Amino acid sequence: MNEEEILLSVRKCIGDALELDMDEVEPDCSIMGELGAESIDLLDITFRVEKAFGIRIPRKATEKTAKNASATWMKKGLLTDEAKQSLREAMPEVPKERFDGDLKPRDISALFTPRTFVRLVQESSSKDDSGSAASGGLRSMLRLGGRASAASAK
Repeated sequence: MNEEEILLSVRKCIGDALELDMDEVEPDCSIMGELGAESIDLLDITFRVEKAFGIRIPRKATEKTAKNASATWMKKGLLTDEAKQSLREAMPEVPKERFDGDLKPRDISALFTPRTFVRLVQESSSKDDSGSAASGGLRSMLRLGGRASAASAK
């Protein structure tokens, strides 16, 4: 399946979960900000995408990748500039300006776009021999976004 076919299926999953026409689900829109999804909707979308593609979206990988690349993850409850840069690198499909300003860990899920799910599908489909994907981690990011804790600080 090529990227455009994946994107079409992802947009359908998002539209079905949010009761929107697929035309309303633009590839680069913020699922939470522009489409009005809530955290529970993102979980529904995740399950629909997993079912549609017969995959399991890995947990914690994107967050771990970003956190491991960042010497300091949080300061005073906000993601550091270094953490935001690590997230930009882990989520290249997200428009860069969405990382500007103050971001709290709970804001990470608001960065998700349909293209984020395309990347997660592609990465989940290209597992290495050990069975782990190179990156991903939607559920972990959603959990982190919902509960900032001292454990989230590196």
